[in-house]
Amino acid sequence: MNLKRRADLDTQPRHHLEGVLGVLTAVVWLAWSHDASALGVAVAAVAAIWLAGAALPLWLWPGDRHSTQQMALASLASFASAALLGFASGPPGGVALVLVLSALSFGGAGHAALAQERRYACAPTPEMSATLAAKVAIDEAMLAWFTLLVRTPVGEQARQAACEAEQAEAQWEAQGWLEAPSAFHRPPPPTEHAQVRPVRVGRWHCEHVSLSSGYSPWPQEPGGERWLAQVRNQTSHARMLRHRDRPRPWLICIHGYRMGTGLGDLSMFSPQWLHRQLGLNLLLPVLPLHGARRSGWLSGDGFLDGDPMDVVHAEAQAVWDLRRLLEWLWRAHAAPAVGVFGISLGGYNAALLSALEPALSCVIAGIPATDLAALQWRHASRSPLRYMDSLGLTQARVQKLLTPVSPLAMPCLLERSRRFIFAASADRLVPPEQVVRLWQHWQQPQIHWYQGGHLTFRADPGVTRLIETALRTTGIIDR
Repeated sequence: MNLKRRADLDTQPRHHLEGVLGVLTAVVWLAWSHDASALGVAVAAVAAIWLAGAALPLWLWPGDRHSTQQMALASLASFASAALLGFASGPPGGVALVLVLSALSFGGAGHAALAQERRYACAPTPEMSATLAAKVAIDEAMLAWFTLLVRTPVGEQARQAACEAEQAEAQWEAQGWLEAPSAFHRPPPPTEHAQVRPVRVGRWHCEHVSLSSGYSPWPQEPGGERWLAQVRNQTSHARMLRHRDRPRPWLICIHGYRMGTGLGDLSMFSPQWLHRQLGLNLLLPVLPLHGARRSGWLSGDGFLDGDPMDVVHAEAQAVWDLRRLLEWLWRAHAAPAVGVFGISLGGYNAALLSALEPALSCVIAGIPATDLAALQWRHASRSPLRYMDSLGLTQARVQKLLTPVSPLAMPCLLERSRRFIFAASADRLVPPEQVVRLWQHWQQPQIHWYQGGHLTFRADPGVTRLIETALRTTGIIDR
């Protein structure tokens, strides 16, 4: 990947003054708590310690991405705490100052994060502004939350993961799956029986589809028995919004990481527009280990963290389930056309599906992840990564392990004119480099870059135009 050298890259400040905002907010919290109630003192102490702990490294020793992430999340928590509890616990003037400083600290975290980011040759340069800094800070706060939830293998689990990686690497090479990764994916059998029942999601009357996944790893595939022991994950789920008047085209909408819940997924894919206005039938599948299929406390636990072989199984099962649902739409619903639209991790799976199913009408990859190993090494803490490296679980090895389930390892089977991408110039969860790699791998199809972060794509009208262009030019909806 060729990098575009920024004019100020060699003159980065020795100290990021944005950190001063976090420290100042912490000081004001402590000063305000002098006359506050016991609750106010407790809230102030937690907020001040958290803010100062994140802001001081950013101010004095910049360079660690986690400083801006924690400062963004701490500032958000500081603002919420002051707004909910402050006026009942202490002097109003002090609380108002905390609110202002928390907001400035939040934007400062986004500004500092963006200033430290590299620029990429085929991606537009972010246009720095207060609005963009706030959008970036939203991404940073989300990353901080994800970091708190991540489960990196340690101890015996880490040693087992390293052993499984070695065994899998030998199996991949023996089977030729590194050179021909599409052979790793067996075509699933037709769906014999799917249960469909009406459900209400918010104000929407939907249908819930459930069927046996039927997925199983290859014989002797490392970690296979552990994966199949997750019983809830062996049932595939999806939600449908369909018209009853006549057969209509379908759009498979694939959610992002830690989603898979009804209302969140529906709101992400704008059913008022796609279903009602454009007249499409929508199918929203639930990825493995998400939503009703979760195995941990939270949706998505174990999909991208933990043993690298679990990531292989998760992605292999994800595309298996998507192919079964696709066959079901063609056979049971006489779908005249089917497109696929994925966002973030869903974009990864949409791209992977398009490398195995040439009959799709179009593929739309929104803010797509494309290299899961690179994302893990970018976002995880340094200490557990160094430990994994010491066991031989290096980034390069995990990338090799994920080759059979990588959309960058297989050509897209759809014509170039049926491939579409949108991405954020200031994305902190999926850096522009990942999107550029897919764009180049797909022979540079139509792409739209918006000025924003990972979580603000719906605010950009250019994204809406790209999606409608994709649907009209590929014949899914009338021109």
